[in-house]
Amino acid sequence: TKVIAAIKRVRVATNPVTGGTDPASAKHGLSISGVFAVREGKKTQLTPGTTVSLNPNGTTFEVVVENGGDFVELGVDVTFTYTSPNNEAGVKQTKAIEEISPGQTNKQTLPFELGAQPYIGQSSITVDVAPVPEETKTDNNKATYPLEFTIT
Repeated sequence: TKVIAAIKRVRVATNPVTGGTDPASAKHGLSISGVFAVREGKKTQLTPGTTVSLNPNGTTFEVVVENGGDFVELGVDVTFTYTSPNNEAGVKQTKAIEEISPGQTNKQTLPFELGAQPYIGQSSITVDVAPVPEETKTDNNKATYPLEFTIT
């Protein structure tokens, strides 16, 4: 299966001028495309640096990862960490994207749940998409989203 994975990873960029292949410009690149809190069918987009108030009852999270590179990427780990004042180490969950193809419209959505009763008050989630081999731009692979859980 490693040979098949290596073969699937190979995709050479097409030069828009000549129409030929241009291996020198081919790149690897994943990014966080969006993080959403989902409750009762309603999605709330989270933004780094902006605190969002949420009711914790029944709230789940969706992480959307996008492949902006030129290669099919396999076995990409995405880690979701919930951190609160009573658990500064955080509760981590990791899920793997089996395969994500290149292209602006190819996105993978992973669901995450908080599990135990979250802290009422200020807390945060951090999403970290593991860099793939030869990925050079990784500043868009990790972000922290402040939250405030309230009972309303």
